[in-house]
Parts: sequence; C-alpha cells; structure tokens
Amino acid sequence: MNTGESRSSLRELLRQLPFEILREIARQRGWSIGATDKASYASSLAPLLGDPTSVARTVITLPDDLREALRAAFVIEDGHGIAPDDLAGVITALRGDDEPYIKPVEAARLLVDLANRGLLLPWDTLPGATTYLFPWEIQVRVPRLPGWCPGLEEDQAKHALPPEQEDFAELLSRLWKHLAVQRPKLRPRTQPEVDEQAATLIQDWPLDPGEIQRWERRQRSKRRPTPRSLTLRPPQMLLDDEDMDRLTQLTGVESEKLEFALRLMLELNLAEVDDTRLVPRPDGMESFARGTPAEQRRTAAQAYMSMPSWSELDMLVRAKERWILTYNPYFHASYTQFRFGLARARQSVLRLLAVAGERRCCYLSRLEAALIRVWPHLFQPRKYDGAHPVANVLQLSLRQRPEAEGTEPCSAQAAFLRAMLFGPLQWLGYAQRCSQRQEPTAIRFNGLGNVLWEYPDPSRTVAAAEPLQFDSALDRITVQPYSVDPDVPSFLGQVAVLESADPDQFVYRLDMRAVHATFDRGKLLSELELEWQRIMPAPMPSGFHRALHEWWARYGSMRLYESFALVEVDDEVTLRELEATTSLREHIVARVSPRLVLIPSEQVDDLIREARKRGHMPRQVG
Repeated sequence: MNTGESRSSLRELLRQLPFEILREIARQRGWSIGATDKASYASSLAPLLGDPTSVARTVITLPDDLREALRAAFVIEDGHGIAPDDLAGVITALRGDDEPYIKPVEAARLLVDLANRGLLLPWDTLPGATTYLFPWEIQVRVPRLPGWCPGLEEDQAKHALPPEQEDFAELLSRLWKHLAVQRPKLRPRTQPEVDEQAATLIQDWPLDPGEIQRWERRQRSKRRPTPRSLTLRPPQMLLDDEDMDRLTQLTGVESEKLEFALRLMLELNLAEVDDTRLVPRPDGMESFARGTPAEQRRTAAQAYMSMPSWSELDMLVRAKERWILTYNPYFHASYTQFRFGLARARQSVLRLLAVAGERRCCYLSRLEAALIRVWPHLFQPRKYDGAHPVANVLQLSLRQRPEAEGTEPCSAQAAFLRAMLFGPLQWLGYAQRCSQRQEPTAIRFNGLGNVLWEYPDPSRTVAAAEPLQFDSALDRITVQPYSVDPDVPSFLGQVAVLESADPDQFVYRLDMRAVHATFDRGKLLSELELEWQRIMPAPMPSGFHRALHEWWARYGSMRLYESFALVEVDDEVTLRELEATTSLREHIVARVSPRLVLIPSEQVDDLIREARKRGHMPRQVG
C-alpha cells in the first residue's frame, strides 16, 4: 500500500537535512558519531534510526501526549508530509467530542519533539512552513501502539458474529479451478458516441449516453443553462451477465464478493484477460499456492490495499436506489486519475482503522464520526500532474433519505467505511462485525496493522507458544509484541529496560531506575498492579511482585540521577545570591540540602561563566 515516496531511502532523506538537526537527533538519543562531514554523519545515523531495538526503546518510553501524536502521524502520513494543522485536526478527531481540542501551535511542539527524537524528520516544503516526514524504515519498527477507539465492554463484545465460513484464499483457489473449466466471457466495453468537444471534456469517464446528449444540446443552446454535473454510470462488472450468473450459482458466492475476488485474481496474476475471456494463469497459481494459508491471506490483503481496478465506491453506486455519483466535466481530471485517487482514499481509511485498536469491538458510530472529522470530503483535495483537485470533480450523495433512520449511513464517508468493513475487510478476515438485535453496531479488528506496516504475522512467530515468559532468576520478561495487547510493550517500559527488540520477541529486564522514573511521573504502585491485571495475559510472578514492593518502599529514600551535576556552596546566603544574580534558579532540578542543588550537566559551563562575571570563583570537580 505504500508509495515510493514513503519508501524513500532514510539515508538520502537525512543527507538533505541541516547538519545541526542531525546532531540534535544523535544528542537526544545518546549517540556519539565521529563523522565530521554531513554525508558521512547521515550515513552513520541512518542505521541507528532504523534499528528495531532503538526505535522500540524510544517509543515505549514516550509520554502519553507524544504517543498520541505518533499514532496520529500514522493516520496522516501518505508520503506527502505532516503539517501542524493536520496533526492538530487528527488528534482532536480521534479524541472525540468529550476531549479537549488541540491547537496547531501545540501540535507543532509535538512534531518538534518527535523530530528531535528521530521518529519524524522535519521537511520544508514552503517558505516558513515545516512539514514532517514519517520514513518507512522507522514506521515499520514502531511497536504497535494502543488504539484510539474505546472498546466495548466484555459482555457487549460477546455479540461478535463468527468469521467467514470459508477462508478467502481457499475461495480464490476454488475460483481458479472454475476458470480453468469455464473460461467465462468478459462484458463488452461500450463507449458513447459524442462530438469532439464533448469527448475532450468527458475524457474516459463512464457517463450515461442519454445525459451526455442532453448536455450537448444545452451546450449548443444559449437559452438553457448547461448543467454543472453529469451522473456517472455504475462501473460495469468484469464478466457478462450470463457467465456471472453461472459462476455465482456454481460457487454460492454473492455477486459483489465474486466481482471483488475476480478483480483480485487479476491483481495477483492468478488470471488474465485473453481477448474476450478471463483465463487462469498456472504459473501465478503455482507461486500463490506455495505460500502458507497465512501468507496467502496476507498477499491477498496487500494486493487489495493498492489495486485501482476495484473500489468500495463501485458497490455503492451499483446499488442504484441508494447512492448517486456525479461528475463536473469542466474540471479536467481523467477517470484513470480518479481510480488511483480512490485507491489512495482506501489507504487513508485503512490507516485510520488500523490504529483504532486490535482484537476488540469498536463502535461503528465512533469510527464513522472520526472518519468524517478527519476527512470532511470523501475525495481528498489533491492535485495530479496539474489537474484540478479530485474533490471538486465528484460528489457522492443519497438519491433519497432512507425510510428508517439509523438503518443506513447518511454520509458518503460512513457509506464508504461500511462498504469496506462489511466487504473486503470482512471477506479477508481482518474485520468481524459485532451485532445487537441483528444490527451491526461495532467492528472487531484483527491483524490489520500487521498487514499495512508489514509487521510479523503472529501465527509465524518462532518464540515459545506462550506470548509472555518470565525469568525471575534474571529479572527478565520475554514477550511476543504482536501477539499480546498493544498496551503491553509500553506498560513494560514503565517497569523494565528493553534489552532487545527482534521481529518475533522483545526482551525486557526489570529495572529499579525505570520503576522510580515511573513513580516520579506520579504513578502509584497500586496503579501499576491494576494495570498489570488489566492487560497482561499472565499473573505477576512473585519475584517481580516482591521487587516492585521493595522499590516502592525505598522510593524517596534513595534517588539516582544520570546526566546531572551537583552544585555545592559554602552557605545558604551564597546559594540565594546565585539564584538571584544568575540563571541558576531556572535550571535547578532538585534541592538535595540547603547547600546542595542538582542541575543538568549541559548547563554547568554557562553557569560557571555567569558566576565568574559576578565575582565568584567556582571550582569544577570530576
């Protein structure tokens, strides 16, 4: 699903940034890079920024506001950069109506903080305006983040309907065998006859011939106004009616699902068009069949995410009694550009859903409300090779309001979303509907983010069968990050140090400094224990329980500080004088005693110079 833009080389991106930005990233991450020229410095920095353990350590220790911003960055990033306005809008949209609104200036600060940590890269696109890139090499290393959409209570989630009876990869194999025998005929493609002026305007858009003729007559008439929009014909299905009906009866699969499967087979090279027929490709099926069922499912899902030959919109406008799609012929965008625009729209919606929350039911109403706030227009304003924005070309609307309110979405975004959820995502096994009184009220996602960002498939992890293992003798915890609740990696970052992060497992070591830092942020021991019970798949081992309680009892009696300097003065009067005449007061982290204070190490040189200007003779030891 990812464009070439988002997969640009991290090393090349770094080489285009100012040298001081590269140095700040290295300083924030605690790296010492010996290179003196920018190209060599960028070459040394790139593998460090893409290192799985380093990225995971940075992410799991992010404060809540930066983690929220990083999650929003996943929603926005499509290779064109993230602006403060975009980030503020998405964070606010995902928070919902009951949460505080975030201002662009606050979002700008969050973007700067994420960029200083090397998770995003600042990228100037316009004078005085900075956007930020989320490089692909970093995206795929970020551990799965907790979802933004609140899940249903456990008793409500029990109403989840069972998954599809037949795995979609099995359906593709079964269809392939039918194609080998039947070789169905394709539907003939027809293009309405129009004059040269009309052909220039309508290009390759599938418009109704009768409507085109009426439009031409009005073009020639000066008395009647020319309509500003024309109705698009519903996209034609791949096969002619007779063979489509026959294949539907043979497979027992409804027509829209069958159409999707056939288009996907073309995308996967399992079949090809041979003049007027659809024929199977033995070499394509041989390659597809070599994969495991999980690999086949993932391959099919990844092909769906980017294919322009089929869209959820096709299903909507084929239901003629509900939705109508109109086109403004005075905007010179081609139908081919529009189809690729639909693929981008699909990817945008998928990113929103992928960070909603895994393995829990999320209310449809919450998903729909967020989608409308994030994308007020279904077709995002974006220019293609100088063409006018697609958003100004098209309008999807209901022909008439549904008779019963609440039974059908009344916005284009919600309709597009439901077509995706109850269509491809359900067919492919990545979405499972949760219903009450036979009406869909929520959706449970499973593995969608793994496919979008090519995370490891939990079914193929090589670690032990248990997703969480404890070694009390070594104070170690081993976890399969993509097989547990997304809150687990971040929670463990509060009580342990991440020693290694491989695709299949993270290894943590319980650490007193990490626990005390968590206590410093206001977290109580009782809160940690409750959080463990809520998200961890196993009870807290007795050794870990004992260590946490001992460290809580010691908390405050002994403090360990790193990267700080101790300032000692002869008497309290001298300390008060320094606070009044220098910037010392601004940098004090802690007052150890009336004559001892703690300051950041990097401030020592500046404070020594200030003290000397005031007539003091400070002495630096160690």
